[in-house]
Amino acid sequence: MIYILQDSLVPPIPGTFQAHSRTLEFILKEIENGQKSLVIILDLISKFNDAAIDNSKLVKLQTSVKKLLQQCYSTLQGLDEKSLLQILQKYDVSWDSFYQIAENFVIEHIYEILFFKVTSFYKEKDAALAAILSQALYLDPSHLGIDFQSCTALPQAIKKIQALPVLRTPSEKINCVVQAMHALTKNGMSRSS
Repeated sequence: MIYILQDSLVPPIPGTFQAHSRTLEFILKEIENGQKSLVIILDLISKFNDAAIDNSKLVKLQTSVKKLLQQCYSTLQGLDEKSLLQILQKYDVSWDSFYQIAENFVIEHIYEILFFKVTSFYKEKDAALAAILSQALYLDPSHLGIDFQSCTALPQAIKKIQALPVLRTPSEKINCVVQAMHALTKNGMSRSS
């Protein structure tokens, strides 16, 4: 999925309020005309999914994802700003966080088709990479100059990376990789001399 949106369009935010896929629905239900905006967004998502199935170009798919997100943001900008601000303040959510929540909502709803299409675009490259990686199966941390005995952070980082396949949105995947790297650097992974 990181192939489609290499960076989150809105910077990731701390906390977990935005992580739930139904958070946008929850917020919009509390705003006048929010339900109408939700229906519009779901219709945009449905149209995107229908068109994505027939898409044969990765660049066009990337452009379509960005266009879909911009259309959804435009729909959300049509909400009553005062009402929305009250709800966001009630739940201590910033404007940037709100747009991150919207992005996660959209990606969650297009994930299956997007994943299928991206996988089909990269099938040959993935097979070539798998062949190269299979030749490196004998490598262990000592081959890479890492003293495995004193490398206490490596298992923690591996555990975080192993969670990557179950994550769905680009921001979740990027955060996972960042957390794994943070675990390695925070704990001062030792290198053999």
